[in-house]
Amino acid sequence: MLHEGNHMLETHVRPIRALAVLVVCAGLTALAATAQEPADRLATAAQQSSVEQPSALPSGRTDYRTLADYEHDMLALAEEHPDLVQPFTLPHRSTEGRAVMGIEVTRDVRARDGKPVLLIVGMHHGNEWASGEATMEFGFDLADNPRHDPAIERLLGRVRVVLVPVVNVDGFVRNTRRTATNVDMNRNYGFGWGESPPFQGSGPFSEPETRNMRDLISSR
Repeated sequence: MLHEGNHMLETHVRPIRALAVLVVCAGLTALAATAQEPADRLATAAQQSSVEQPSALPSGRTDYRTLADYEHDMLALAEEHPDLVQPFTLPHRSTEGRAVMGIEVTRDVRARDGKPVLLIVGMHHGNEWASGEATMEFGFDLADNPRHDPAIERLLGRVRVVLVPVVNVDGFVRNTRRTATNVDMNRNYGFGWGESPPFQGSGPFSEPETRNMRDLISSR
């Protein structure tokens, strides 16, 4: 199965929404204080509005990741949980020469166990940052909580979860929807190719990013 990270289970999206609510509420509180307090207390209100709110995310982060952050976090999870997490690099580098990394998460991760695979990827579109964050945070949730959450323990005993937080690495670095060759990844797959000009590419799977997805799915 292939799910975009921003269509993940509600239980794993809720922390991101919670963080957003905290930040918005903090800003509204500061705005109200500014309107009501005299001028000599404006500086105090500004300081209060800039206080960093605690994170509700599994990783504890409070800001968006860079590509280097994603790569670091995936390798760190594998190092901290060697029986649960295994990193991998997809076979095709991007047009601009960047590697595309992912992780597999399951009990006895290096075993050839024939478990069914759940594949979740983020950022087919490089400027849809939340999809990459949700995918990466799900990885943290799976790796860190098996001992505390029986549902996750059962899941990892039965299913192999494959996560690729940033599929379109060039688009992410450029902060653009499309790849470095101006192709929309969603329109470059074989099914229905040619129905969405002008951003579908020169042919089905013409881009290394979509070939990575094809090869990853075909190998499982």
